[in-house]
Amino acid sequence: MNLRNIYWNSLSNVRKIGRGIDARCKKYYVPLLQRMSGRVFSVEIESRVGLFAQLNQCLRLFAFCELNDLKPAVRLTSPLYVTGERDSWFDYFFLNQSLTEDERHQIATGALRTFHVSHIEELGIPSFEQLSMNLYRANEIFFRHAAVREDITKSVESFIQRHFDGPTLGIHFRGTDKSSEAIRASKYSIETAVDDHQNREDKATTIFVASDEAAFIEWAARRFEQLNVVFREDSLRSGDGKPVHTRSQIGDNYAKGEDALVNSLLLSRCDALIRTSSFLSAWSSVFNPDILVRRVNQPFTEKSWFPDSAIN
Repeated sequence: MNLRNIYWNSLSNVRKIGRGIDARCKKYYVPLLQRMSGRVFSVEIESRVGLFAQLNQCLRLFAFCELNDLKPAVRLTSPLYVTGERDSWFDYFFLNQSLTEDERHQIATGALRTFHVSHIEELGIPSFEQLSMNLYRANEIFFRHAAVREDITKSVESFIQRHFDGPTLGIHFRGTDKSSEAIRASKYSIETAVDDHQNREDKATTIFVASDEAAFIEWAARRFEQLNVVFREDSLRSGDGKPVHTRSQIGDNYAKGEDALVNSLLLSRCDALIRTSSFLSAWSSVFNPDILVRRVNQPFTEKSWFPDSAIN
């Protein structure tokens, strides 16, 4: 290795160490700097986790701000969902209801400080357990600060009007890389859960299916063909067992985010929900805490995160 490579490798290592120290120290100096910024707590999170795992971080920030009489302002700049280099994908789908136009302008111009992190943990934000979070409180807090944009709500309502015919049962099957967080659910467990539901008085006439795996959608359409089986024509589904949402280089990043959010909202509007362990369908219970849920597999104990941990 020549001197030039040694120099640049050493510089890279020093920068990496510096970023690590800064991340660990943020929880101590950010509160002081934030108080100097007034009542607005502006945070930019660049995180390479799934869409709803990032919304979890937003929810924690919103709850923390309510406890401390602050106004949250959030930017989510994960490369997994943005289409422009300096975009915030949160703004693609939601309106931040907490801020005035003047506060938005001050944040955009830098007059109000924005804190940049890769995870909300760096700010010392309390955990969901410390915040005593439950599904109803999560719903209230989230929608006090975020409103779903009109084009997304129109897409949801249009699909429901066209396809939800009579009592509707939602099915969400999360495959691909989810086996690292829960034992993969079998099709048999889905069949059993659907049969049990259909033995109830309020049995479904329509089944809405959402999945990251194309093969599961095809199987469900065949297996439950005696019912009205419907699903969205998502922009991209996995056909090789590999996740699509963690690969920003394939597909349309905006469309992948829209697919995830709209599917979760549609599942929340079903009369009942059969689901596998997943943030996407767990957030359906944040959007609608009253929905009747049956989960066919459990997350591993150390991977049982909110809102999955709060769903009975």
